[in-house]
Amino acid sequence: MSRRIRRAMSAVIVGISIAFGLVMTSCGKSGEERGMTEKTGEAGGVETWKYSGAFEMQYAKWGKGKKTLILLPGIYTKSLMGIAEGAASYYGIFDEEYTTYMFDRVEQPGEDESIEDIARETIEVIEKIGIEKASIVGISMGGMIAQAIGVERPEIVESMVLGSTASKAREKGQKVIGEWVELAEKGDEEALIESFMKSIYSEATIEKYGESIRQSAGGASVAEMRRMATFGRAVGKFDIKGKLSKAKWRTLVIGAGEDKIFGREEAEETARLIGGEAYIYEGYGHAVYDEAGDYVERAYTFVAGK
Repeated sequence: MSRRIRRAMSAVIVGISIAFGLVMTSCGKSGEERGMTEKTGEAGGVETWKYSGAFEMQYAKWGKGKKTLILLPGIYTKSLMGIAEGAASYYGIFDEEYTTYMFDRVEQPGEDESIEDIARETIEVIEKIGIEKASIVGISMGGMIAQAIGVERPEIVESMVLGSTASKAREKGQKVIGEWVELAEKGDEEALIESFMKSIYSEATIEKYGESIRQSAGGASVAEMRRMATFGRAVGKFDIKGKLSKAKWRTLVIGAGEDKIFGREEAEETARLIGGEAYIYEGYGHAVYDEAGDYVERAYTFVAGK
């Protein structure tokens, strides 16, 4: 499979599909009390692990650097572990300097699961792993989780790159995500994937890589579709604008002028509230993270302080 097709398939996850983030904290209980981690597989230099405690969450690990990067993915229909190798290839520029962790969501979320709940669950797993300081790259829903992690534990954040995301979902984003939630609840996977692609990708990308994306996202179980709907509702209700004054970390917010979900206004507002930088790609939509050729390099340059 070519690198470009892997990128297209990974993209089903990279925004409201693959995304990223990081963290570490102390929440009062020891790792032994919280749960345990177990290695579940290894392929292509990528290890997969599972945390089991009061909840279960999977994560992947790769790279050999002394610094830590954690990728927080966005909404997806299935487990993200299936695209871990593609993500590792796509973000390979980090490998010499960073060890990267990519986290899935909790496997069985509560009916009213919020972004803040997901952030606290991710913190619990990160704490168990033993990470003390890390940099975040969070895209779309992953960017929201990254912000919530930073507010919860600002002292452990080295830096953040937030892409195609917002500190609060506005009406246009709520409308698109609301449609995804409705289709997921109905179990209409085919219509959901079509809506998903048309909302985030350019026509050129869909024409060239649409079938690969459909195959990657398809085949979700009823439980997985319900899980996606739960996370969609969490995105629609998210509002952390009033808490971002706690931000003490370097931040680059990357947006796109033609984003149909979280656009220029959301990117610039989030950067202003955090006190960070904003960069807007003109002529791109939500999936700018996959379609702009210099996107990963731009994220790396900022995180690494080059």
